[in-house]
Amino acid sequence: MLTFSSFPVGHTGTLPPKLVTRDEVIAFAREFDPQPMHLDEAAAAKTLLGGIAASGWHTCAMLMRMIWDGFLKDTASVGSPGLQEVRWLKPVRPGDTLTASYEVKDARVSKSRPDMGVCRFVYDVRNQDGVSVMTWDATHFLLAASDSRSGSRPDAAGTPNGGSEEASQARKATAAGGRLPERESPAAIKKIDLGAHTFSAETIKAFARLYDPQTFHLDEVAAEKSVFGGLCASGWHTAAIWMKLMVAHEARLAAEITARGERPGRLGPSPGFRDMRFLEPVRPGDTIAYSSRALRTEDWPGRPNWGLLVMSNDGCNQHGRVVFSFEGRVLVERRGPAAA
Repeated sequence: MLTFSSFPVGHTGTLPPKLVTRDEVIAFAREFDPQPMHLDEAAAAKTLLGGIAASGWHTCAMLMRMIWDGFLKDTASVGSPGLQEVRWLKPVRPGDTLTASYEVKDARVSKSRPDMGVCRFVYDVRNQDGVSVMTWDATHFLLAASDSRSGSRPDAAGTPNGGSEEASQARKATAAGGRLPERESPAAIKKIDLGAHTFSAETIKAFARLYDPQTFHLDEVAAEKSVFGGLCASGWHTAAIWMKLMVAHEARLAAEITARGERPGRLGPSPGFRDMRFLEPVRPGDTIAYSSRALRTEDWPGRPNWGLLVMSNDGCNQHGRVVFSFEGRVLVERRGPAAA
C-alpha cells in the first residue's frame, strides 16, 4: 500500500489511457449537463466548440477514474478537501484517447495530524495528438502509514469547523466590480436558487462505480469503518448535480425571456473553475440546495461579443450547512453595443 512517503516533492507518474466514446459523452450529458454542445452534432457545430464535445464535468469524472486506476486504488488515501484550480483548455471529442501525467508539487506532514500527509498534485491531461485538454491543481490527503482508515479522510478535513490547519473553510465570496453581460438582469447579482436534489444510496453507488470507486462511495459496511462513518457521495457527483440544476435554471430563464418577445443571450463553454471545496460528506437522504451568485465579469480576449461571467456557487444541506462550494467561470454572449 502506497503511503505519504511514496509521494515526495518532484515525484511524477502517468495514468492509464482512457478512450472517450460517443455513447458515454451523450449519456453523461443527458444526466448532468444537457447542453446542445454535448448532445447534438448539428447544434454543437453552431457553438463556440464547433462540434460535439464532452462536458467539462465529465472530463473531470473521467480523470478521477484514471487516478483511481493509476494509483489511488493502491494508496492509503484519506480523500481530498478540494481543488485549487481546474482549466478546460480544449474540447474533448468522442473518439479521443486521453492520457494524463502528474507531479507532486508540495508534500508536508500535517501539523495537527502527524499521521497524515498533505500533497499537492498537478495533473495534465492530453489527447492523442499530445494537446493539453485539461489541467488540475488538487490536494490529496495520504496516511503516513497504511492502516484500517485507508480510503477515507479525517473528519477535520471534511467539515467547515474542522480543527486542523488543513480544514477547508467556507469561501468568502464578495461581489466585485464589472459590467454584467446584457443578457443578465440586475437581479443576477443577487443569490439565485437553482433548486435542490436528494441523494440516494443507489445513485451515489451508480456514479461511484463509473468514476470514483472508493469504498466509502460504494460499500456501506466499509464506509462505516472509515472516518466518514457511513456511505457518502463522490465530490464529483455533488458537482455534477450542480451543473444539472444550473442548466435547468438557464433553460427556464431563456423561456421567460423568449416569452417577453426578446432573444436570450447564449451561454458558451466554461474555461474552468477555481477554489472547489468539499466541506462535508453528502450522505444518502441528504437534500442539497444549490445556489449561485454573480461576482463580476471580465473581458474575453479576441471575442468582444462574449464576456466571462465569474460566479460564486455552493450547495447547502438540509441542516443549513454548506457542503460544497466553488468559483465558476462561463462565457456569456453580450448584447448591445459590444455585439453590434
